Amino acid sequence: MSLRIGGYAAILGGILWFVALAGNAINDGADSSSSVFGIVLVTSIVVAVAATLVALIGLSAFQSRRHPALTWTAFAIPAIGAVVGLLGVLAMVVAGDSDTTFIGGMSAWAISTIGVTALVLGSALFAIATWLSGGLSRAASILLLVGALLVMPAIAGVTGGLVPPARGYLALVAAILAFPAGWVGLGISALRVTGPSPIKLEGASL
Repeated sequence: MSLRIGGYAAILGGILWFVALAGNAINDGADSSSSVFGIVLVTSIVVAVAATLVALIGLSAFQSRRHPALTWTAFAIPAIGAVVGLLGVLAMVVAGDSDTTFIGGMSAWAISTIGVTALVLGSALFAIATWLSGGLSRAASILLLVGALLVMPAIAGVTGGLVPPARGYLALVAAILAFPAGWVGLGISALRVTGPSPIKLEGASL
């Protein structure tokens, strides 16, 4: 897969992650799967996950010449999470019920949640690998790292009362902005790269 395809996928994924995260925050856990808003939200998540998987393949292949073990490990964790998340969503669509038992006594909703969580947190490792490789924007990789580390704690803090509401909402806003911006930034950086290898491409950073 070409770096250009991976770049476009990263941009698309970033935009849809913003829609999905912002929509989830607005929805605040309400069950709206049958509404137009719910359909848009679920569709955004599914396409965002799929686009991120494509982006991971393209960007990882480009960066693998430096720190290959770290790069492919950083690819594997979020990629597996993406596949598991998509399988969970597919199971919900086929069964028509998010509480339907799927594998190992877990519901389709639980499986999709585990997959998306692995994708988000695995993106933090991918951001570290990207920063170390130096072939793509290091500023974007830092944004992605911050966003990936904040997404799940921020959601838990807001919905679970783990932290004061004001701090929870600040972390949530930061995650909603940083995680998508990181992917979009990496996508733009990838499209600006003209050489076939990340070696000595430090000048490509934004």
